[in-house]
Amino acid sequence: MCSKKPGRAISAQEWSGCFLLPEYAEQIMATLTAADYPLEGNSAGAYRYPVPLKTGGPETCWCLHWLDLMNAQTLGTLMDFMRGDENKRLNTERFIDHDKSRPPNRIPLPGEFLPARSAAIVNFGCSSRFTFYDEHDESVRFGCQHFQCDQRRMRRVRHS
Repeated sequence: MCSKKPGRAISAQEWSGCFLLPEYAEQIMATLTAADYPLEGNSAGAYRYPVPLKTGGPETCWCLHWLDLMNAQTLGTLMDFMRGDENKRLNTERFIDHDKSRPPNRIPLPGEFLPARSAAIVNFGCSSRFTFYDEHDESVRFGCQHFQCDQRRMRRVRHS
């Protein structure tokens, strides 16, 4: 799978996921974390996971943490799309189960963000992607128009 030809690497997979080609992983991880990153650990944006392949055993690669960027309806649509390809569907379900078993990368939010109760943050270098969740762990829009972040807390800037 570890080929400089992305199309060949994509067609070799037996799941629905997103991994980094090994020859580009160091550069991409440095960009995701905005720092020199040891390629043995995990980050908010990616972690090591054994990618299932159509032939041969799995190959451990850096996989992007994409589940926090999807709501339950979109994930359901993805799983429905894979009906008829049970191996791919089962491997994707294993990845989802593994991902859900990881500690959530979530921070609690103050009342100004209702109906959101927590947020998942995925860092991409100097920018971040936020996904907000309600008390049922479903993604929702937050209750204010703008917010400001610092390393210790988020606070409301302007309430809608």
